[in-house]
Amino acid sequence: MFRGTNLSLPTALDINSPPQFQALWNLPDYTIPAPSAGEWSGWTNWRTDPFFSGFLVIQRVNLSDTLLTYKVTLNNTSNAADASYIITRQTAPGVTAQPLPRVTLPTRTSFSVIQDSNLNLRLGDQLDLYPDATSLIPLYRYIATDKPKTFEFDGAAWSAK
Repeated sequence: MFRGTNLSLPTALDINSPPQFQALWNLPDYTIPAPSAGEWSGWTNWRTDPFFSGFLVIQRVNLSDTLLTYKVTLNNTSNAADASYIITRQTAPGVTAQPLPRVTLPTRTSFSVIQDSNLNLRLGDQLDLYPDATSLIPLYRYIATDKPKTFEFDGAAWSAK
């Protein structure tokens, strides 16, 4: 609620059905919803307040490019050596990126099954590939692009396929 007014913003409980959300989503930018049955009653206050109505901006934000991920497959074909990787997510400019916890990719098990891991990375994510679970220096560093990629560890080195 804004001080000195009867204006408030809707909560998720106020827009709680697919038709209510769809009506809001389809609304032209910078438009206050028109009265209709079942709508959140607070919109009326925004429409009738001549001073504050200009302060409400309803606008769609397209996050599809931000949420796209690209497949990266890691294969450990070694019978003797575990490998590991660390992902560092791309962040906004000027923000220090924090790596995700290290993940171990175990050796190949019996029956010649290759141990693999399918990752979904976003554009610009950094993937560091290590020869074991404790090394501090990666053998291979990959910055995610918009193409699927496969890497293979043979017990000594990582290679792109």
